[in-house]
Amino acid sequence: QDKIKYRGFGLRLLNENIRTSHKNSMPYVTKGYLLLDEIKDLSDSDEHLVEIIKDFESNLSSGYKKYPYDEALLALEHDFSKQIDSLPKAITKLSDALRKKSDNIFLVKRYAKYYIQNGNYSLARQTMNNFLRNHINNKEINFLMAESYIHEDEKKNFNLIIKYLKNSYSSNDNSYYEKFTHACFDYVYVGE
Repeated sequence: QDKIKYRGFGLRLLNENIRTSHKNSMPYVTKGYLLLDEIKDLSDSDEHLVEIIKDFESNLSSGYKKYPYDEALLALEHDFSKQIDSLPKAITKLSDALRKKSDNIFLVKRYAKYYIQNGNYSLARQTMNNFLRNHINNKEINFLMAESYIHEDEKKNFNLIIKYLKNSYSSNDNSYYEKFTHACFDYVYVGE
């Protein structure tokens, strides 16, 4: 009971800190680990799991936007992926939530990342394509789609990779990793 109370208090403080502080990624990382701790305390049948996953993905996305190459955020995402993989019903719950609300980017990203990591590219792409039908210019999902083709076979899929990488950034944003990846694929495969 006290743990839940203090966790809630901590999350409120971290949300305030995230809103006002711009020094480093620690508020995002700490909030992520608090949410991860909350997931560990849930049972598989808890409906609250989907909301926590949405909150976690939102927090991670915001953190990556401000601190794109932060090692602590990368470690947090790795730990989160391991935790989700260990919950047998987590992916089932994500799948059910996606059926109800397929336009939620955070659910789509987590679901697709899970299946890309496990080598089920067709299911990951089907989920992302369903999302892209309504949000064709979504940069994050376009980049994730390119990553799925990179993981599968970059030599065979380089045309699709370049197509999705082109849609993963705009000329006036600061998506340097996406721009660099696109430039590399353009140089290696189109420049031949």
